[in-house]
Amino acid sequence: MSKRSNKKSAADKKKPTKVLAREQFPELNATLYDSDPATYLRYRLHTLVTMNRQLSSADTHPGPVQYGSIQMPHAFDFSVDEQKQALALESTMLVHHAGESLLRLYLAHAQGGQCPWMNVSQMNFRVVKPQMAEIARPDYEWPAGGLEKVMLGGATLEESAVEMEVGEWEESLLAMRLLLRYTADRVMSQGPLYNAAKHGLVGVPGEDSQYSSTVEDGTSIRMASGYGITYLSREWPDQEWVAATDIVSIESDFAVVQLMAVAIHNLWAVARRSYIGRAGHLYPITRGLVDQAFALAATSNANLIQSVRVSLHEKVDKSAPWGEGIGAATYQISLLDVGGGLAREDPGQSPQGPLAAKRLPLRTEDETPFTGSGRFLFSFSPPWASAT
Repeated sequence: MSKRSNKKSAADKKKPTKVLAREQFPELNATLYDSDPATYLRYRLHTLVTMNRQLSSADTHPGPVQYGSIQMPHAFDFSVDEQKQALALESTMLVHHAGESLLRLYLAHAQGGQCPWMNVSQMNFRVVKPQMAEIARPDYEWPAGGLEKVMLGGATLEESAVEMEVGEWEESLLAMRLLLRYTADRVMSQGPLYNAAKHGLVGVPGEDSQYSSTVEDGTSIRMASGYGITYLSREWPDQEWVAATDIVSIESDFAVVQLMAVAIHNLWAVARRSYIGRAGHLYPITRGLVDQAFALAATSNANLIQSVRVSLHEKVDKSAPWGEGIGAATYQISLLDVGGGLAREDPGQSPQGPLAAKRLPLRTEDETPFTGSGRFLFSFSPPWASAT
């Protein structure tokens, strides 16, 4: 059997690109925006929060869970350590899934065009990785009006027509920039962790542990506590093997995912208005909420360590017998970076607390493209989305 190659031949590259029929784009847009990715993320978050709350429940054995012909043990039949290890792995997976989705959707919609679904679908990681790395930089210069159009509905408050006060608009814009930058930094810096957890489940969650450091006078200072996920990675450019342990803050992960879901909701509401003519609402957020969510590991649990990396031992003397001639390992500790200081937030408002919805009305340029004629180009189009 011959292997299939993804490389295009010189002849293939010279072939003219197909001109797609513009008539199909409204139905494709209707199919995409009839979905709701933010609800999916919020439901996954709800499931994890529920699992986490069960750990402190007084109900110790409600019996097995049955679904059709499948019978499974109840969550309480797993030990507390098993449940918390699973939660640590799941919260990590959800943060990266939500974060990369947010960044891809932002980049795809910033491109504009008649069918953002196509923009997203052709984005492989090699394409988006350099763009994410740029967004993660503290000195990244946002394209004028770009983030405003995608996340808030217009380059200016007047163009957007969202029912916000000027101060709310300006604060939300700064908060969205901060959220995307922190998200890009998390996705880029913890890429190996996510891959280890996702591909083959070789990111191994450990037991609840404490990490401390001893200073010159012998005093032991607690640096972090909680569950860590350990994985192997080959470091460039020296190709040195290391075992890395990333400290998981489940509380921070939950808060971060909540804000990512809010941002995706806002982006989706703006796109729905533009592409399928639906009014909606946006949720303004603040810089304080973003800072608070990403720094909860440090502010709530005093976790100062983000990760611990140890190089695997080298056999320095290859002729030495078993257990001898082994080189020393080097340790590297990465501390949590909270930037130049956290923005202060109203203590009565938390990242998981209710946010005030602001109406995003239809404008004259947001007229629906659908005719209601009952003729469709695709079998999967929503029943209301006839544009032929």
